[in-house]
Amino acid sequence: MDLAISILLIVLAVIVSVLGTYLFLHRNHSFLIFHPEKHRGLRLFCTFFGIFMLFCAVLTVIVIFFDPTWLLVTVIFLDVLSTFSVPFVLWGYTL
Repeated sequence: MDLAISILLIVLAVIVSVLGTYLFLHRNHSFLIFHPEKHRGLRLFCTFFGIFMLFCAVLTVIVIFFDPTWLLVTVIFLDVLSTFSVPFVLWGYTL
């Protein structure tokens, strides 16, 4: 795998792991304008997506060491899908 792809995958893994850790650690605390301690659905969302994003970050790091293209595409798709969908779901809780 090219060096540039490896470096970008490391950056992607760091971004996804920071977001996943933030969501997971704030599942019982209020953050920004959200109050997961009051809304059970928001707490479940933070727990699920926090664990899912941490799992995606681990998969991204594993993909760096292995070279199948299908796995690379799948992991990038999961990372982008999870990172892209979180703001829209959280936006639903502000309405």
